[in-house]
Amino acid sequence: MANHAKSFFSAQFRLKPEPFQAHILDKRFEIGREMYNKLLAASQRRYREMAKTREYRELMKQLKNCPTDETQDIESKLDDIRAKYRISEQGFLEDVEPMQRHFSGNIDELSARNIALRLWAAYEELLSGKVDNLQSASPEQFDYIEGEPGNGGIEFADGFLMWGDRIKVPVAINRNDAYEVEALQHEIARCRIVRKITDGKSKYYLQIVFKGVSPRKTKKQAAAAIS
Repeated sequence: MANHAKSFFSAQFRLKPEPFQAHILDKRFEIGREMYNKLLAASQRRYREMAKTREYRELMKQLKNCPTDETQDIESKLDDIRAKYRISEQGFLEDVEPMQRHFSGNIDELSARNIALRLWAAYEELLSGKVDNLQSASPEQFDYIEGEPGNGGIEFADGFLMWGDRIKVPVAINRNDAYEVEALQHEIARCRIVRKITDGKSKYYLQIVFKGVSPRKTKKQAAAAIS
């Protein structure tokens, strides 16, 4: 029998915020974007300082010319240098803590940590050579905030998006859609609020990541999801 203990799948639902709730969501997305960009700016200063050092440049040169199966020692030394300059997951998590305390009325601890982890994921692509540089996020690019249940975090409960004391937004659920109905019977791992901006106006969605195996979609449902 297959082991589905670490299986996950997701489903996305339209949110129906009242105007005042949409205003709060817009504000929180802009605060989240500001936090991301400030984290990026601070880390980029440290990254440039690190990249100027002879030791780092020589190790990067060695890594480039080293056979793939002989890179472990070099990568370990690079990790040590990056940790010194706090270009690391832990470094970014430490950076975001004072920001979150400042914005605690809008951004909870778990959502703030996920903003820091999002930046670290971008750095992993930079450090691996998949991208050449990192840029500040525009409102269109900062299109989601991810959270987890607990401590005022982003969660789904009783048909509503819940986020702290001020956000309780109805979630549009199609009770005639077998996929959505079955999905909602699974345990929730985390939630993500997605923002789509069209002609300067924001639309919001709740993307839920469930634990377990995805229900089967009919051909009609699959076509609707693609469109």
